Amino acid sequence: MLTYGRFLLQANTQGPPLEPTLPERLLTPIQTTFAELEGSITAHHAAEAGRKQAIAGRNALRKEVEGRVRRGCVQSRQHLYTYLAQDDPILADYGLA
Repeated sequence: MLTYGRFLLQANTQGPPLEPTLPERLLTPIQTTFAELEGSITAHHAAEAGRKQAIAGRNALRKEVEGRVRRGCVQSRQHLYTYLAQDDPILADYGLA
């Protein structure tokens, strides 16, 4: 075993290696692990992009809802003013006067 370890060290330190430095039984699992790692990194980037897109969509929906509520409040206030006098105490109670 020690001889094989020395051989690997020597093969790794030579200029161009004369033969593969790692045996096939070690090289295949390492390549598989790196392929899985690249796949999980790609999946993470896709999930992050999806999260950012969802946040942008949620913010756009929030702005749209707030705009509709504001328009609804203005329309409700105008509707109340048509039926109630602007100095009516009911409007003052709700802070609309």
